[in-house]
Amino acid sequence: FERLPKAFISDMNEDAAFIEKAVHTAYNEVCMDDKLSLELLCKYDIAIIKRIILKYFSDYGITLDRVHLNSVLRLIGKNGKEQISGNHFAVCDKKYLRFADFTSRENDFSFVSKVLKISEFDLKGVDFYCDCDKIIGKVRIRTRQAGDTISPAGRGCTKTLKKLFNEKKIPQEIRDSVSIAADDEGVIGVIGYCVDERVKVSSDTQNIYCLLRLPLEDLMNE
Repeated sequence: FERLPKAFISDMNEDAAFIEKAVHTAYNEVCMDDKLSLELLCKYDIAIIKRIILKYFSDYGITLDRVHLNSVLRLIGKNGKEQISGNHFAVCDKKYLRFADFTSRENDFSFVSKVLKISEFDLKGVDFYCDCDKIIGKVRIRTRQAGDTISPAGRGCTKTLKKLFNEKKIPQEIRDSVSIAADDEGVIGVIGYCVDERVKVSSDTQNIYCLLRLPLEDLMNE
């Protein structure tokens, strides 16, 4: 094969440099808070879109091959996720595309429960509270389970925890570590997010059941 002329090679290098600069500029516009804005991303030509996506995931140490790149492209505009490597996923919510690590997480905290008279109750430092006398059986702190539902206080509806998590925009990769309070009847609250209608505090409440989140280190030192 004949060697390519130096002038042609120089032109190719200039073209590559121009494309790289265009991708860099577009990437800085599209990437916000570690996510890619789909509204801004989709304004670009598909060739630029592909390079932006490749650059985005490379920043997390992920090199997308053609198959995974096409899977991510098909995800754009939908609600869902695509596995790209082990516990690493591309997650899309119709507005943003982002990287997510679904590696299981162990909580570095535990909960301490208290029962207080309504006159003693102070909301400061409390992560969850409800009417103690409306609790059925014992309270357990756990993660979500199949079939879990909740009736958020004051909402007049019952929904699955999946729907609640979507509504609260809880990232998919941490949903399995969100703390759920449940008694013998079912879920009484999603700690940090809402309490169930069945156990909400009312004007008739006399005793408050409280949960306080404490680091495991503090509990071990007590």
